[in-house]
Amino acid sequence: MAVLESPEITSCAVYGHLFPRLIVSERWADWPAEDQELMIRHECLHLRYGHPWLCGILRLVEILYWFNPLVWLMMREIRQDLELQIDDRLLKNQPQPVRCHYAEMILTAAAGPRHKALQGLSGSEEKQRLKERLSQILKKNRMPGLIAGLIVICLCGLCGAMLLKPKPLATREGTMALDVTGLQGYEYSVYAQSPEVHYQCQGKPSTLEQLAEKTIHAGIDAATLSQDGKAVSLQTLAFGRAEAEIQWTLPETNGLACSGKETRLSLLVSGLPHDQPSPQLPEKAAQKDVQSPLENPIVLCRWGCYAGHQATDVTDPDNDQAAVLAAADGVVTEISYSSMNGKFMIIDHGDEVLSYYIHLGDIQVEEGQSVKLGEKVGIIGSTGKSPYIHVHFFLMVDGLRVNSDILFRR
Repeated sequence: MAVLESPEITSCAVYGHLFPRLIVSERWADWPAEDQELMIRHECLHLRYGHPWLCGILRLVEILYWFNPLVWLMMREIRQDLELQIDDRLLKNQPQPVRCHYAEMILTAAAGPRHKALQGLSGSEEKQRLKERLSQILKKNRMPGLIAGLIVICLCGLCGAMLLKPKPLATREGTMALDVTGLQGYEYSVYAQSPEVHYQCQGKPSTLEQLAEKTIHAGIDAATLSQDGKAVSLQTLAFGRAEAEIQWTLPETNGLACSGKETRLSLLVSGLPHDQPSPQLPEKAAQKDVQSPLENPIVLCRWGCYAGHQATDVTDPDNDQAAVLAAADGVVTEISYSSMNGKFMIIDHGDEVLSYYIHLGDIQVEEGQSVKLGEKVGIIGSTGKSPYIHVHFFLMVDGLRVNSDILFRR
């Protein structure tokens, strides 16, 4: 064809891998030569401005953000604007009759079923969008290239913002004493197994600099108390182990978020009442300088905490393998085991003063061995019929059991 003899179009055809030549031979054979040349120049401008590459990038963005409907909407607008840009370049400085002829040609091509595969002239394109394109072709003051460029820049900025991670906030960590005063309404004493808790605050560096440790308060939330997996109130809290959540009171500082590494913590509820002193030891026991069999004792069940309980159950809140110590100087007179008492032993301190250690996990002395006050004789446990790890301790003076709760008062 004569239209393909133009040097500009020939170079464009070679650059475009003969795509325009195939279009002309297969799609536009019955079009006038000037219309064929006009449409091929349209396609050549797409190649010159690199629109095939740009459309490839847009397709990649659509694949990456297929879940975002705003991206799909933006892509459709960009492709429409690319067509408007080429229309504007092709018709630059052209008189109105040429513009009208070009608009008529596009309308004819869009309506013809033989030409529905042409780029930018999809038969499924909305009528409104085709109307907008024809309207812009007939105007001379349109600047679609600038608009397309702005849209591309905005899109790149949006994608970059979505890929970038937000700048992390500064972090401050520390420890603080746990406050259990919120449970002082309980009849007995409550001890936290971890007296110190770890906290972590995040915020701007300037905000953290103003933060003082005393402005953060960590207490025990009485509303979250539980025992054996069941919620209990402060009034129904029984002796033994319990759990509660930490209640954080934070300073009124904007942009500050604080939390603790621990959310729930273990408590030990002592069986010793606050306001009921234990009776004094008999004079014989007092003269032996009898002391607690544990270094860090917490009373789980006091003398008489239930009917028939004539002893004191004590444990170490921080160590389930705590050492059991000799309560005074003496001689180990008996080491034995029973299904009720588990592993137990008896130490004779002289003058008919005996000390009993029951439910032990291990015994590390032998019968007939002399021991000194504070010497390790075993390890706490839960052997025999025992619901928890502890030592069941009591004194015998002149053949009678003695309330030894006073040894564990703090």
